Amino acid sequence: MTRIAIVAESEEIRAALASALGASAAFEIVSVGASAAEVSSAADVIVNVRDATTSIRAKRGANAGAES
Repeated sequence: MTRIAIVAESEEIRAALASALGASAAFEIVSVGASAAEVSSAADVIVNVRDATTSIRAKRGANAGAES
C-alpha cells in the first residue's frame, strides 16, 4: 500500500482527491493540507495540485512580446 499526502489550496479538490484515491486499496491517505508544510512526512508520495489557469495566464503574459 502506498501512503499518499495531498496538497491543494482548494478544499473541494483536496476532498475529491482524498475520496477518489482513498477508494483504492492501493493507497492510504495519510495527510491532506493546503500547503506542503501541513502534510505528514510519513507519505510515500505527495500529490501537489496547482491551479492550471494561473500557470497558463503567467505563461501568456511572459510570451506576450514574443509574437511580434
